[in-house]
Amino acid sequence: MSFQQAIERFGYPKLRRWADELDPNAALFVAIAHIRGATGALRNDAQAEAWLLRAANIGAVEAQDALGLWSYREALSALAVRDPARVTRMTVRAYAWLSLAQAHGSAEAGQHLREMLRGLRPGDKVVRLAQTQAAAWRRCAAQSCWDRELDSPAGP
Repeated sequence: MSFQQAIERFGYPKLRRWADELDPNAALFVAIAHIRGATGALRNDAQAEAWLLRAANIGAVEAQDALGLWSYREALSALAVRDPARVTRMTVRAYAWLSLAQAHGSAEAGQHLREMLRGLRPGDKVVRLAQTQAAAWRRCAAQSCWDRELDSPAGP
């Protein structure tokens, strides 16, 4: 079911309730509602990112891909304002989320990951950190620990 169909059929309040009950697709739709400012949800990037993170953490592969793209755009923004610590953190986050989505079968995430890697050198510290984080997240996913906060600075 598409986002538009879900919003029309169920409405934001019902999708939000299901998202609160940890339905990954509902959490993704709530994130999209905040990105678009759909009926019942204010356009709010902070809320959108929080719901994307929740959806990604409970296994919504499309949210993992979207969060990877979101993070990479944040890394590019940080690069433009010369904030190297944020560039590193957001690049690691982007790589890890895109890698996880790719591992769950998302061809789009694989393409996004390849595009991102064109701008990085394979031996870079950022790439090594990202690969370590992605491997930890994949191990966590294999152990069914989606309820853990996978996007914290300390990792799983």
